[in-house]
Amino acid sequence: MVIEADEYLTSPLDLRSKFLHYHPHIAIISGIAWDHINVFPTYEEYLETFRKFIKSIQPNGSLIYNAGDFAHAPSKVKATVKAVRERYPARKIIAVFELHTYSSLQENFIEQYAHSLDFADVKYLFLDEHALKIKGKQDLDENWLKDQFADESIVVFKDADKLKENIQHHFLDNKRSIVMSSGNFAGLSLDN
Repeated sequence: MVIEADEYLTSPLDLRSKFLHYHPHIAIISGIAWDHINVFPTYEEYLETFRKFIKSIQPNGSLIYNAGDFAHAPSKVKATVKAVRERYPARKIIAVFELHTYSSLQENFIEQYAHSLDFADVKYLFLDEHALKIKGKQDLDENWLKDQFADESIVVFKDADKLKENIQHHFLDNKRSIVMSSGNFAGLSLDN
């Protein structure tokens, strides 16, 4: 069964978000964009309802997050990783993030991603060198990127095949992976 629901109130009498009535085995969040300020007056309150939804996923269930403008919203990156950590506190979390949009690649903007991946155990950052060239960006230094993210444990990849090897290595055992981008990881496919 497929059910579509959103975060808006169920009814004037039931003030819970509609999607909190379901406990899915597979959940897809197509985007998180703060609206309904009449119901969620602060961004934090808005994110909290999504955290509750993620916690409502069945044990051993899956979460798929897909958003076209995801990468230029550092708060969304952090909120997603934090929500997955809260949902799976005992599991190893692998976060794979691609800096891709013009705004996310601006040197004066990247610092907004500081601590955004902190709730993950393994942190992979991908930069598509071809996309950098198209956008007229110089090669961003790995150590500088780690400083901007305020996290020395981040592993930076610029080669999609090497990234794939590392991701596949971590897709074993009792782990959860979060793959976030508004790009396509240089055409990366995780199929064998």
